[in-house]
Amino acid sequence: MGAPNASNVIIPGKGAVFLADTGTTPPNYKTLSPLSPTTPWECLGHTSVENQIALSKDGGDATTFDSWWEAAIEVQRAATTWSVNVNALELSADTFDLAFNGTLENTSETGGYLVPSEIKAVTKAMFVLAVQGDKRMGLYFPNVSITLGDAPEFDAEKLFEIPLSASILSYNGNVMEWFHPSFDKAAGTGE
Repeated sequence: MGAPNASNVIIPGKGAVFLADTGTTPPNYKTLSPLSPTTPWECLGHTSVENQIALSKDGGDATTFDSWWEAAIEVQRAATTWSVNVNALELSADTFDLAFNGTLENTSETGGYLVPSEIKAVTKAMFVLAVQGDKRMGLYFPNVSITLGDAPEFDAEKLFEIPLSASILSYNGNVMEWFHPSFDKAAGTGE
């Protein structure tokens, strides 16, 4: 493991979420900016600082098997499922499409967004960028199924949030890929 290295520590004080078609090659986390995302990646827009990105893990429990002769001779692990929660702040048709997969209604004078009685998820690739000064980290999900998470809540003292929940699905046998300069160095491609 080596000696402690403070350059490998990050406080994710700023960040952004990007979306593209399932399986899209991840963007370069070293140069990526929400103000000018790398095509075909699009920035989700402002997300909550109070309820930041959260990964969830379910399953993976170990079951130990004993023999008549000896204890704990075999172990099996249950399947693990992953999800990521993002609280979007921007009230746009794009955000509502991710949450509700409905229809922008243009027949009335004021318009509106129609939410279907049966909400279907949207599949995308997702990239999460975290930044602390010059330090950067990226997290790539090549295949996620996005829909509304918890129901939105109104709070007179907070920004209105649209909770998005993304189930992380397998893509070519993997579910996610992490990016950090220390991995470049370990692979012999860094400074």
